[in-house]
Amino acid sequence: MKTLICLLITVAYTASLRAAGFDLQEVGASEIKSQWTDFDAPLAADAGYDQGLETLSGDDAEIPLARTSGSVSRFRKSAPRVGESLIGSKFEWARDQGAPIRGCMTPSERMAACGPIAAEAMLRFLEKDPELDKICDIWSTAKNKGTWKGAMQGPDWAGERGLLKAIGIEAELVWVTNLAAGERLLRESLEDGKAVIISTQRHYFFASGYNAGKIYVGYTGKIMGNYGGTAQMTLSEISSAGKGSLALLIPK
Repeated sequence: MKTLICLLITVAYTASLRAAGFDLQEVGASEIKSQWTDFDAPLAADAGYDQGLETLSGDDAEIPLARTSGSVSRFRKSAPRVGESLIGSKFEWARDQGAPIRGCMTPSERMAACGPIAAEAMLRFLEKDPELDKICDIWSTAKNKGTWKGAMQGPDWAGERGLLKAIGIEAELVWVTNLAAGERLLRESLEDGKAVIISTQRHYFFASGYNAGKIYVGYTGKIMGNYGGTAQMTLSEISSAGKGSLALLIPK
């Protein structure tokens, strides 16, 4: 893997981060673009969330009683309000990637759909609707726009950031080279009431809370159980489970 040239996050930089967008030219990162072709989202064979479904070849729609979203109805009233600090929150916005998705994906495709699932989680969060079921629409958009080609094509415009824009969400992208500074920025964003998508080379995590030094990533962390993933992780643990190349996508 070529050395990644990233933005160095500093405390003083946070204010300008929230006021300006970043593109490839600004970060001077031709090396970043070269890593997109190596992006390594987990496939069904190595996802570590075996429910006995991965040998099936048809859509999840063919599985009886397939679920389209997590069982979150009883928690809807406890969802954080717009702008409310997410410090202490353990509210689940992302769907369970290990559960079938009706109507559009094979099990193997679903296990490589962490990017669209994270994008749907962000849409649910911004709409304050944890039962919003847009995954098939989002996945179709990702394929049509070329941001998903067997896996997402990295975190920037060619991949997750481009998909977010296509579904109406503007996001800043910050590459992390310093874990302490990156976790500080992440914590500040959560404190400001902004959920964050954490991009790694192997997986997208959806961060929606911060508790006693751990980032709440819920299902998006647990699906990475084979790599040490859990519902609450430090940024260092996320980097290790995700094979590095950390980047934060923060909604404007």
